[in-house]
Amino acid sequence: MELDKDILVPGNKVYSPDTCIFVPKRINDLFVHIHGKKKNGLPTGVTYSEKTGKYQATVRESCKDDEDGKKKTARLGFFDTAEEAYEVYKAHKMAEIIYIADSYKDVIPDKLYQAMINWKFDEI
Repeated sequence: MELDKDILVPGNKVYSPDTCIFVPKRINDLFVHIHGKKKNGLPTGVTYSEKTGKYQATVRESCKDDEDGKKKTARLGFFDTAEEAYEVYKAHKMAEIIYIADSYKDVIPDKLYQAMINWKFDEI
């Protein structure tokens, strides 16, 4: 189990009994770098390909490791705009969150389950 501070309260920076919850590592891993903009100004899950002139949506698979134990990256396609790529990223990530929330439903507190299935992504 790991102590999480921003699943119940997205964007939270304060550790307190009202904002934190112990979660399985697999769930905590789902929410690492899940939203916001990167230093290059693109939303999380979106990269720009100079080669194609398009935006690529990618997502780190929280439950799939490669041979070196690193998380695998799923490439979700190329798109004309960063917004289109971000929408695909969000849909894929939300499906993964719901799948894992449902698989843990009987062993996690209901407030954690509800926070997961009602997760809202940052708008860009």
